[in-house]
Parts: sequence; structure tokens; C-alpha cells
Amino acid sequence: MATAATATYNVAKRGAAYTYEVVLHNASPAPFDIYAFLFGWQFNVPITRRFPLRNIVFIRSPFGWSPSLATDGINYSTNFQGNAAASGYILPAYSTSFTFLSSTPPPRGILFGCCFYNGPMNQWGFIFNGIARLV
Repeated sequence: MATAATATYNVAKRGAAYTYEVVLHNASPAPFDIYAFLFGWQFNVPITRRFPLRNIVFIRSPFGWSPSLATDGINYSTNFQGNAAASGYILPAYSTSFTFLSSTPPPRGILFGCCFYNGPMNQWGFIFNGIARLV
């Protein structure tokens, strides 16, 4: 079974800042649930360029998800709370959004990576990497 995800983002200019809304969709079959999301770099891939966005201010994350900023991008994750739904994991066929401000105009695409949990096997660490597209 293969894991899969899509990510898109739209941007609105507000004064000197840009509001980014990133929509992450879990396109995997059951039972793969997303519990970690990298925006700006990918899992197990050497970093060859800097994160294109600057001056990030976090606005909103899904329930239970915490953002952290690194030189290479944004890391969003949530902690396990007994089961995938209680943990706020993104279940197959579901989407959620992350919102933040940046001083940088939007590029046409930004790298992303997701990490998945297989509940019946109680296993974490399945990955998918892609490119988020500006819509």
C-alpha cells in the first residue's frame, strides 16, 4: 500500500504581508493517517535550497497540531493521544488547512513532506514527498 497526499496553497496580500492558507489532503488508502507535515522541505531528502518564505507568523493550525519554524521550512506535527482521530491525525480522504503570514510573495511551488501512521499495525514513519502548488 502506498501513501499519498496533495498540498495546495492560496495567498492574499494584506498590506506588507501575505496570508498563506495551505490545504493538506490525505490521498492515501485506509489505514494511513497523516501526523506530521513539512512545508518547505521533504523527508529523507538532502536539503539543497533555503526555504523561500521569510518572516513567518503562525495564525492557525488544526486542533492538536503545533508549528515550529526552521531554516529549511515549517514543521507541523501532533502528538499521539490513544488513536488517530483523538490525536487530530488527518484521516484518509480528509483535508485540513494551516494558515500563516509571510513577508514573501508566493512562489509557484513549495516542497512538502508528510509522515503517516498505520493504526492497525501501530506503526509510524511511512512518508510521502511532493510539491505544493499555488492555486
